[in-house]
Amino acid sequence: MDIDFKKLAPWNWFKNEQQEQQTASSLPVQRNDLPAASGPVSPILQLHREIDRLFDDAFRGFGFPALNMPQWPSDWSGMLKPALDIQETDKQYKIALEVPGVEEKDIQITLDNDVLMVRGEKRQEQEKKDKSKFERNLNIILEILKQDPENCDYLGYLGDTYSSDGKNEEARDAYKKAVAAMPEKLGVYDQRSSYTYTNLLRVSQCLKEPEAEVEAIYKEAVEKLPKEPDFDCVMGDWYWRKGQYEKAVQMYELAIAKLETYGTVNRGIITTSMLIQMYECLGEGCRRLGDYQKAVRYCVIVLNTDHKDMNALLTLINCFTESNVSAEEVVQFLGKIYDYSDIKDKVILLRVAMAMGRKDLERMFRGILLPQEREEFDAAMETAQSGAPLS
Repeated sequence: MDIDFKKLAPWNWFKNEQQEQQTASSLPVQRNDLPAASGPVSPILQLHREIDRLFDDAFRGFGFPALNMPQWPSDWSGMLKPALDIQETDKQYKIALEVPGVEEKDIQITLDNDVLMVRGEKRQEQEKKDKSKFERNLNIILEILKQDPENCDYLGYLGDTYSSDGKNEEARDAYKKAVAAMPEKLGVYDQRSSYTYTNLLRVSQCLKEPEAEVEAIYKEAVEKLPKEPDFDCVMGDWYWRKGQYEKAVQMYELAIAKLETYGTVNRGIITTSMLIQMYECLGEGCRRLGDYQKAVRYCVIVLNTDHKDMNALLTLINCFTESNVSAEEVVQFLGKIYDYSDIKDKVILLRVAMAMGRKDLERMFRGILLPQEREEFDAAMETAQSGAPLS
């Protein structure tokens, strides 16, 4: 299937067009620029290191974090904020860390790709605190439910409490009781009920409930709260993990359409926080389904937000490869997204072409480099592959 580039023109994807007009296709995410090099470190070598990390992230695959991952950074247990003191001498750096309550044997120090990582965890104390918090919350909610056993909000809170402690079966049962106790008609801004339905879907999926049962919960949730995009988002991720890409694409597109139409009427927390991942999955899903036109559209939306998104870039070039687009057309197309006067953009594209085995693209992107840039690129590439320290 050939890609008709003329049909792509009406979409305001390209960089110069975005500067003139903001469209609904833009994503509300800041672009993360590469860190500036300092001292004698080669900027191109630093860029190679950064691209290696981006490749590692891309190869972890598409999709959302697992259900048991904390939703907010403040919920992450074991996060330590030690006092840090760094001293520099002619021959070395001296780093002093104060980590109260953590024994030396519980601290791990690693050096990988010139990044020093210090990890520590207060296991026993954290477990006791978490257990105490869980029991306290559980007792309060159960006491309230003794007085009002059909309170759908507190039944939802009960499900949240069980879920936070990894008790998914108890959480599912509490959410089901909450849903059964809800009034026939819910308010447009009923965030608690939206949260209950969303978590019931996620817990049911985690427990590997039958597909028909999960879909029945989704159908009921949409009937009660038709403007909530998180239901579609969660279902899309579930279908994606099951390899049902057509259904996944339909759900993701529906979630985005609701978000654009209604905003975050109820919650939309998952949809908004995972918007980039949804567009990545839409691009890759459409590619796997053979709809290259739509796949290119979704990839470019992501790349106009973050040029270094390797998932989107790899999918985009795969689309061009599978639809027999010539190297010249690919380079011309990517020139609408990337700045060929910027060494960072040129190196990213050259590295991707090399990783994908596209010798024709590799030759063209090497040809775009200036002679001095090619020399620095090759030298930095050799250093990066040898694992030598930055210098």
